[in-house]
Amino acid sequence: MQAAEEQDKVVRFYDQFAEKQEKTGINSRHLSILDKVKQAGLKSQHRILEVGCGIGTVSHLLATQVPQGEVLAVDISPESIEKARVLWKKQSNLKFDVSDMSDFNRPGKTFDFFCVPRCIGTHSCGPACTAIQKYSSTCPPRFGAICSHSCASLLGVDDCKSA
Repeated sequence: MQAAEEQDKVVRFYDQFAEKQEKTGINSRHLSILDKVKQAGLKSQHRILEVGCGIGTVSHLLATQVPQGEVLAVDISPESIEKARVLWKKQSNLKFDVSDMSDFNRPGKTFDFFCVPRCIGTHSCGPACTAIQKYSSTCPPRFGAICSHSCASLLGVDDCKSA
């Protein structure tokens, strides 16, 4: 299967998954991720990039913890991002974008935390890891990463808190 066809398949899967996420809402896994970010030193002014945000449940929780900061959350699914924008529209420090991370570019932007709770088995997390590697070089000396173990090794993050 060609790369574009494979990506379309992944997008369709997550577009359909958005409805299930909305019904499930915030669950114990989301709260556990939030706890790990807080334990890793999250501060109220931090800037966070969340990759694979779905409908933004973790994004919303993170944004409540950084009232002077901001959360940029991205997902490959346009349907998920649309739902996230509606669900969390009142949070001014929370923004959503559609991206598979291969085209991710925010000149002059730095992040204090990267939240990549899981590398999805249906597609490579390579683009996300490449983008985060690029941005980690512009980050403060001690940035945080909350990610899966497989993504941590690709990022070269030794002290990644497992999500």
